[in-house]
Amino acid sequence: IFSLLLVLCPLSSSLNCARLASGEWRGVAMEDQKPPRLSYVCEASAISGEGSRLHVRVGGRFVSLMRHRGSLYCMDSVCYHAGGPLTAGDIEDLSCGRSCVRCPWHNYYIDLKTGEKLYRGLEMVDGKPVPGEWKMVPQKQRVHKVKVRDGKVYVELSEGGKMDSDQYAFNVACGARVPGADHH
Repeated sequence: IFSLLLVLCPLSSSLNCARLASGEWRGVAMEDQKPPRLSYVCEASAISGEGSRLHVRVGGRFVSLMRHRGSLYCMDSVCYHAGGPLTAGDIEDLSCGRSCVRCPWHNYYIDLKTGEKLYRGLEMVDGKPVPGEWKMVPQKQRVHKVKVRDGKVYVELSEGGKMDSDQYAFNVACGARVPGADHH
């Protein structure tokens, strides 16, 4: 555990410093300390109704805000699989307790909270395939944080690491497939 100190760093002028509990100084690169960036999206009243959606561009990225069961979610608008209009699909509450948006192109279920793909396994019962348990694939669709402050909705883009949906997130042709999205 360490705390950042507002002192001249004895290690380098290009680094901020942290002093560990042991007394040792450790440099922390400035680029690793970017503060969260909140982007204003809309007034909260614009997306207050159950089932409402808003498709926008934030930082050039096509994202969608969706209200479901009183919560507000945000994810990349374009599906990671083939560039389809993911967030134009139906939102369904699955029997496993997860709420997912279903891609209208290939019926992929994407968890609203985590961006994980869910699918139903098959089991053989008396020699016949029957629906089994829900299974998931690690996160494929990038999800973003939503904050509501003083009646205004803000999005904080999740930009860490590589995500499958990144390949289509800035593509104008793909974004144009999402009804109501800002294509400019």
